[in-house]
Amino acid sequence: MPFTDKEPNTTLPSHTTPPSGADIKTTPSSSSFPDLPSTLVVTRAPENSRWARSSTHWISPPSSPPVLTSYHHIGLSSTGSIAIHAGADTRTPAIASTKSENALRERSTLTIAAHDGLAAISERLDVHKSFGPEQWSFVLAVRPAEEGGTGVEKFEWRSTTGPETTTLWGTGTSTRGWKLVRMNGPQRWDSSAKGGEGRTAGWTRDGKEIVAVWVDDEFKMFPAIVAKFGALGSGVAGAQGDLGKEWRVMALLSALRMRQIRKNRG
Repeated sequence: MPFTDKEPNTTLPSHTTPPSGADIKTTPSSSSFPDLPSTLVVTRAPENSRWARSSTHWISPPSSPPVLTSYHHIGLSSTGSIAIHAGADTRTPAIASTKSENALRERSTLTIAAHDGLAAISERLDVHKSFGPEQWSFVLAVRPAEEGGTGVEKFEWRSTTGPETTTLWGTGTSTRGWKLVRMNGPQRWDSSAKGGEGRTAGWTRDGKEIVAVWVDDEFKMFPAIVAKFGALGSGVAGAQGDLGKEWRVMALLSALRMRQIRKNRG
């Protein structure tokens, strides 16, 4: 697995001032869109106030300075918003952002800003709460069909205590978190797995690929780390069937938004 349990370098960046208000500037088309590493650690910026309705988080590879900074704003009549900025300066235009679409249904819009000559991408993040554990899903166009991709695919966050989240968090004990399942990708069936036990790591018991995992502070007492994100399989940059750098940012953005909404429930 590509995970490591080293902690990020928390040296203060030179600029961490969040933008005023909840309005988000999106970046014009540029060639600076980041391709994220397989493991990222989310920590709170030191200037955050415990009681403020806005906060800034650093997003870093283990033992490294921030490659991204996320600015979180909590609205009075909505589920808030998030903006992701490249590097450690939130005064730069956002490369990705969220907004509340339907607060009652906890529905959101996820947007990747225009870059590299590509138009902005906006997709919906939905939560499903019928029977059993809730699930969060979004769709995204991955590699074009002429390049061997399947076009638009659906991805679904499912809760888990599997080996992927345990390895990512790095405590050595079973850790509850989320696995991002590729719903339309290749399938691998493990006939030896019974009731989810002994399944092949990186694959669900219904034969679908796990392309990312997420563990946050929801059930943890005063952790130094807000969350950890890990790409797996075709979610890793340079892997066979690489889903792409836009997909990695969208997957991270969806996880941050999922955490924000769940915490807002109180």
